[in-house]
Amino acid sequence: MKKNEKKTSSIKREDVETLAVGIVIFALFLMLVYSFLQSGTFSQNSPQTNQSYLQSNQSFEKEKHYCTPGSRNAEVCTMEYRPVCGWFNQNIKCFRYPCAATYSNPCFACADEKVEYWTEGECPK
Repeated sequence: MKKNEKKTSSIKREDVETLAVGIVIFALFLMLVYSFLQSGTFSQNSPQTNQSYLQSNQSFEKEKHYCTPGSRNAEVCTMEYRPVCGWFNQNIKCFRYPCAATYSNPCFACADEKVEYWTEGECPK
């Protein structure tokens, strides 16, 4: 190369256009991923997911009342209607949440040998 010759760029117009198209495609891909994350498809922050999470942890929010031997051996239960959710013990294998049943009151819940403890109110759906 001679001393007075200028070095010319070897980048062609087609290369620049190809690079620009690649950047646009990458930007579209990032926008798609962002929209999936915002829609809650993969995020734990969506309202539906949070509602399901709260429902699944509802038993932890309420006070657990464990059945005692005395409550299990009650001879008579009153007909009082005070719905409780009787949560089954570890011996019961459930296929879906909740692993529990609604009983008319704590006495009937603890009379069922499958129930380990109960919480106030009906079982979550």
